[in-house]
Amino acid sequence: MRYHLFICRHGEAQTPSFHQADFDRDLTEKGKAQAVQAGKWLQQTGLKPDQIVCSSALRTLSTASIIANQFTINQDAILPIRDLYNASLTQLLRSLSALDKNRFVILLVGHNPGVSELIATLSGTYKGNVPTGSMHHLWFEMDNWTELEYTLAQGHEPN
Repeated sequence: MRYHLFICRHGEAQTPSFHQADFDRDLTEKGKAQAVQAGKWLQQTGLKPDQIVCSSALRTLSTASIIANQFTINQDAILPIRDLYNASLTQLLRSLSALDKNRFVILLVGHNPGVSELIATLSGTYKGNVPTGSMHHLWFEMDNWTELEYTLAQGHEPN
């Protein structure tokens, strides 16, 4: 079966104020516009996420929400996971592998360097640093998300 994984780095975040934690930074106006553009690009693929998985940091939640609103996706379809905040490649793979096998189109919104490492590992070709607000589409032929760690993407398309 074909599974689709869209990987988005959150939009540009505000500079933290004096007593503000990194976790609590929201998007700048530019970051909000980046999220809108990422959502438009995703719409052009003709696919709609079955679920949006994201870090529970404010900037990733905001990015996920802006994209979800473009699809009229219920906000309940957004699954914030605290462990995805600045997650390593291993943690990202572990979280994705635990997804319901009946969800064929997933959007992951996360942080660097994890999202760049994930794209490089799964695509086998991408090398580089994913800019804020950008999205990559990878697709796989597999029977379950548990196979993700051992499956190279059949295709890779950056926006």
